[in-house]
Amino acid sequence: MTDFLEQVVAERRADMVAARALMSDAQMRANAAASPSRGDSFYQQLRFPRDTVAVIAEVKRVSPALGILAGHVDPAAQARRYVAAGARAVSVLTEPRHWGGSIADLAAVRAAVDVPVLAKDVVVDPYQVYEARAWGADAVLLIAEALDDATLKSRASRRENYLSVVTDGRSAECFVLRDGGPVQVSPAIEDTDLFIKLYGPRKEFEDKAAGVFFERAKIYETQKDYDRLAKHLKAYLKTWGAKGGVDREIVA
Repeated sequence: MTDFLEQVVAERRADMVAARALMSDAQMRANAAASPSRGDSFYQQLRFPRDTVAVIAEVKRVSPALGILAGHVDPAAQARRYVAAGARAVSVLTEPRHWGGSIADLAAVRAAVDVPVLAKDVVVDPYQVYEARAWGADAVLLIAEALDDATLKSRASRRENYLSVVTDGRSAECFVLRDGGPVQVSPAIEDTDLFIKLYGPRKEFEDKAAGVFFERAKIYETQKDYDRLAKHLKAYLKTWGAKGGVDREIVA
């Protein structure tokens, strides 16, 4: 975990202590349960049809790396423009200090559009998940680096009031944790194949595509399918070799 992420994790933990002083866990869970559910709409909206690119457009005021992007943006108006342009879903930053987001932005977008809405924050506490659901989120982002493996898998495996889970990570695990828990291998492999097909031929994404292909080995390793694991690593060497990086080449 980077120093910056450690800082944000500490800040968000402190924020949740303050939030609980205003509203208890029980009340927030009750609010989440009372919020209308759209079922599995987020996942289904992005997965069908498979022969097109589904865009998640983002309402984002600030980038920690780039600074202010759209400090005075109207979240609802921006979300409506995204949907009019064909976005399948809208993501909304809710972290306040470094991304300039808020729960109010999430609520405004939810009221403005009918497509699924993804709440993006550095989630460190279940309270944040219930809060996102209470204010209308159809999905919530989990940053893998901010959570230990047991917590990540536990939260990704629990369907809290039909709230979908999206994970952000650097390995194939970010493709296999979804909704009711780890998905079957075939959809996970479909996702990696689709990424490689779309971005592999583009020079600027070559390293990322190689990394996605390489990390798919973890799917086979998790299943203890060592024959397919060996074949996959051989295929990696043949397809990417040194282009994918010396470290990966040595491991393969």
